[in-house]
Amino acid sequence: LFLNTIPMQLSLQVISYHYTLKTLLMMSKKPLTIHENNILSLDLLFRTDNVKQQFQTGKILLVTGLFGLIMASLLFQYSASTQLAGHHFHNHINRMITAFVAALLCSQISKDFLMRASLWMYLVSLMLLVLVEIKGTTIKGATRWLTLGPLRIEPSEFVKLTNPIFISYFLCLFSLPLKLRNFVFICAVLLLPCLLIAKQPDLGTCIIVLMIGTVQIFASGISYKMIFGTCSMLLASLPFLWNLLHSYQKNRIISLIFPGNDSLGTGYHLYQSKIAIGSGGLWGKGLAASTQVRYHFLQEFHTDFIFALISEELGLVGVGVILICLLLLVSGILILACQTECQFSSLLLVGIAFFFFVCSFVNIAMVCGLLPVVGVPLPFISYGGSNLLVCGVGLGLVWKLSRK
Repeated sequence: LFLNTIPMQLSLQVISYHYTLKTLLMMSKKPLTIHENNILSLDLLFRTDNVKQQFQTGKILLVTGLFGLIMASLLFQYSASTQLAGHHFHNHINRMITAFVAALLCSQISKDFLMRASLWMYLVSLMLLVLVEIKGTTIKGATRWLTLGPLRIEPSEFVKLTNPIFISYFLCLFSLPLKLRNFVFICAVLLLPCLLIAKQPDLGTCIIVLMIGTVQIFASGISYKMIFGTCSMLLASLPFLWNLLHSYQKNRIISLIFPGNDSLGTGYHLYQSKIAIGSGGLWGKGLAASTQVRYHFLQEFHTDFIFALISEELGLVGVGVILICLLLLVSGILILACQTECQFSSLLLVGIAFFFFVCSFVNIAMVCGLLPVVGVPLPFISYGGSNLLVCGVGLGLVWKLSRK
């Protein structure tokens, strides 16, 4: 495990730093200057002389990463289906097709309609979250789903997109950089759905929605004083937030800090996941040859812990390919965001890019034992209808907003 994780992290850090620096040098040929209002933002990325070349680069990166993730999804869900009963792989293909159709439909939505409907999307998502509290379906101790006949949807998944859409529109209503009262007001808009999601309880989705909104606010421009004040308030509220956690959530955090205390109880999933990652070696054991899955040691191997399945079957090489595809996908969307002149489109594309990044980061860090175990799927690869549908909708919006 030590020989696999440390080189992987170091090599990916070097690659990401290299290409991030290269992208910054290509996209910004003007000298760095300090903003006269001491505003920290991402406006440096919006300065470029060769717009057409960068737009083509963004499209190539996006399509390459997306194609690699779709192929990996089909490959590893087929591998997982060999240990699952029923029509698991066929269901996954049907959900992939549904996500593709959703992407095509969303690519036809006009930007003006999206801006007008953003408030209604936000309100409907809040109503669905409240409805989950009243008539939600409880599975494994969590009430996160609504059952509509043969369908079962998870409203918190759609908040990952409806919230960034509304925040992008909301930021356009204010003069940027944000003043203190506007900053407090938009933070309240961001925190309201997060509190409803945390009550389900779904701490993973709550963190994702909160981080995406925070990045969008940062990208719009925010003063150093606001950043320092917000971080100070967050650190001061940590003891209070700890008391709000459920007992099993506290146990997961304790198991992360002391992994050997309860390896057969609260730390069982993380312990078995590390065994799967470490036993994969450099090249892995081969497709559908995971012993952790075959002997039922690794649970949820087709959803939240599919990264451990990939690590055991294809080793460090396969994991590296998956991480590179995710890096290409996020980088391509960010480059497209930098070439979009509309402020609403730029902020929303940044939010969608960090939606894919945060979901990937939290899932992989959770499986590797760097974060507590939370229910966050790996984009495009994990099994789940709501997750794939949200990813498809996000890609459709990316294509529409960046097309002009």
